[in-house]
Amino acid sequence: MFYNTGIATYIWVLSNRKPEHRRGKVQLIDATEWYGKLRKNLGKKNCQLTQADIQRITETFLAFQETEQSNIFDNEDFGYHKITVDRPLRLTFKVTPERGEQFLAGSFSNSSPKKDSVKQQEIPLNITSNTKYGVIFGILKDLFGSEAHKDFNRVKQEFEKALKAEEIKLTAKDLKLVYDTFTEKDETAEPVIKKKTKDAVVYEPDSELRDTENVPLKEDIEDYFAREVLPHVPDAWIDYEKTVRGYEISFTKYFYKFKPLRSLEEIAADILALEAETEGVLKAIISE
Repeated sequence: MFYNTGIATYIWVLSNRKPEHRRGKVQLIDATEWYGKLRKNLGKKNCQLTQADIQRITETFLAFQETEQSNIFDNEDFGYHKITVDRPLRLTFKVTPERGEQFLAGSFSNSSPKKDSVKQQEIPLNITSNTKYGVIFGILKDLFGSEAHKDFNRVKQEFEKALKAEEIKLTAKDLKLVYDTFTEKDETAEPVIKKKTKDAVVYEPDSELRDTENVPLKEDIEDYFAREVLPHVPDAWIDYEKTVRGYEISFTKYFYKFKPLRSLEEIAADILALEAETEGVLKAIISE
């Protein structure tokens, strides 16, 4: 269809005045084998639609029947809901001397898994044990020691309770600094709770574990999720606020024809034939 290109061509016939039997339907016609060869190539173009081919396509379109080259679908067959699948953030909290130095000195070591999550300029420098941050670090050591705590929800509750008892008020930025410095992701830890409602517990999602699934429009989202997702990641949930609808038409999907692989016997025969054809060639090259 296009000179000097080898791309496939799709012809779309669109109308808002379809006859009754075509409404809500889409007809796909595979005419890739209907063409005539040119006597002389025009750039990369070496075939053309002859008048007979055009007539054949037109007749197939007007017939509106299921054949090997003509498939008929409902509009919804091409649609899908793209759902966002989230999994809970799981954190282990641990107060170590190394992390304490990072917290007090206002710098993260290269091995810190979250060194990029807090900007360097957000952390006060020249901190001593007598400053607010020194007092905070002391509270953390007294409360949690050097053990790893896999329930971050309890850690957060106890820490903020201790701050209230000491009448220490921290900004959201300060709290983020504390939690970023002394936590690390751990798939064996308890999920981090974002909030609790009367009917459910809402967990904090882990953006690194976020994924998407395309659910056919004709299929119930919950049924698909229970069958295709939960058996593999039972702690996952759907963020319905991010659900979008899309459509996709793939000719390869509907008209693909499987070509059986060649047998080992056929491949072996070809190899032996090539060896026979080239017999003595290498010796002739070397001897020259």
